[in-house]
Amino acid sequence: MIKVAITGINGRMGRSLYRAIQETEFNMALFVATVLPSDKVIGQLVGDVLGGDSDVLITDSLSENFDILIDFTSVNATLAHIDFCQKHHKAIVIGTTGFNDEELASIQAKSDSMRLFMSANMSIGVNIMEQLVAKTAKVLYDRADIEIVETHHKHKVDAPSGTALMLGRAITDALDINLSDKGVYAREGITGEREKGSIGFSAIRGGDVVGEHTAYYYMAGERIEISHRATDRQIFANGALFAANYLATQDLGFYDMFDALGLEKPI
Repeated sequence: MIKVAITGINGRMGRSLYRAIQETEFNMALFVATVLPSDKVIGQLVGDVLGGDSDVLITDSLSENFDILIDFTSVNATLAHIDFCQKHHKAIVIGTTGFNDEELASIQAKSDSMRLFMSANMSIGVNIMEQLVAKTAKVLYDRADIEIVETHHKHKVDAPSGTALMLGRAITDALDINLSDKGVYAREGITGEREKGSIGFSAIRGGDVVGEHTAYYYMAGERIEISHRATDRQIFANGALFAANYLATQDLGFYDMFDALGLEKPI
C-alpha cells in the first residue's frame, strides 16, 4: 500500500484529494494530513472534519510516516516540503503553480536525488491540449498571432496561471525559443503595434470558475482556437492520485504527466 500525505487538507484541493483517496481504485491510503498552524482543525481527526472514517490526526507539520506527499499549497510551502522529502527520502507530487524560473531550475536539480513529479495541471485533457498547441505553433508561428487566455475563480492568487505558462512553454520549446523573450503579460495605454512573434497572455478572475484555457492563433481572415474547460475540481485530484501511483514505481528523477500517460513530449 502507498502511504499518502496531503498538505493543506482543509483547503479546496486538499478536500478534493481526500475525497479522491476515499474513492480511488489504487492501493493507497491517507497517513499524514497537515494544515496551516492557524487552522482550528489541528488536533482533530480527518474523518471528523471532512467526513469518512479516516482516523488520521490533522497536524501543522509533516511527519515521516508516508511514502508520497501530494502538494497543492503555495510556492514557499512547497519548496519547504520538497526539502523535507529530499532529506527524508520521500517522493512528492507537486501541483502548486507560480514558481519563477530560478525556483523551477532548483526543483529540477533536486530531482537528481529524489522521486519528484510535477505538473502545472493534472488534467489529462490539458496535457493533450499542450501537445496540440505545440504542434499547431510549429506550423503557424510565422503566420499567426498567438494569444493565451485563461479564466479562474476569484480566489486564485497567481497570474497567468501555471497552466497558461505551461502552454506557452510548450509552444516556445517546440520552436526552440525562450518564453521569457516572447511572452507579453500586460497591455495598457499606448502599446504600439503588436510585436511579431510575441505570445500574449490574458488572465480573467471571477466567481467559482474551476479553470478555462484557450490558445488563439489569429491569421488574416481566420483563426484557430484550442480550448480546455474544467468543470469539476475533482479531475485534478484524480490526476494527482494517478501521478502518485505512477511515481511509486519509478526510479529517482523528475517526471511529469507526459511520462505518466506515455505521451510524446511536445517539443
